[in-house]
This record gives sequence, structure tokens and C-alpha cells, in this order.
Amino acid sequence: MVYALAASDNTKLYVGGNFSTVDGAAHPAIAAFDLSDQNVNLLADFASSDFADSDTIWSLAYNDGKVYAGGTFTQVNGNHFNNLGISG
Repeated sequence: MVYALAASDNTKLYVGGNFSTVDGAAHPAIAAFDLSDQNVNLLADFASSDFADSDTIWSLAYNDGKVYAGGTFTQVNGNHFNNLGISG
């Protein structure tokens, strides 16, 4: 289930929610898509190991090259964060 969306400069779309895979690949809670051409392409290396399968992203924001995520989690990529994380 998708709960949050954030866009960068019209080339990337970030999707957050409660899911463990996207298009058959492991993407717990968050994924990114490249929208720069007429196809929507999953960015395979974006945050694929940052979150656990049980985590949920409730909100996303993009600012100055960073994605801010709010939700139900305690760590991001091995670093301790309580419900707020940053991915750059």
C-alpha cells in the first residue's frame, strides 16, 4: 500500500508506504522512479536496503537533493533514527 509521494525536479518520483517489493525487487517501504523519459523506470539501487520489511513510510518530502521520510521505523541503513530518516 502506498501512503506517500514526493517528487524531485520533475525527473524522480519517490514512493513510500507499507510494501516489501516493487516490480519483483526488494524495496522495503520506499522506492524511487526515474521519469526523465517517456518510460517510468524503477531506480534499482535507491534505498533498497535502508528499511526493513515491517517498516512503514507515512510521509515523504524532497528538498535540496535529499529525501526525508517519516513513518514507523527505528533505523535507516543501520543508523538509529526514530521515525524520521534522510536519504541523499
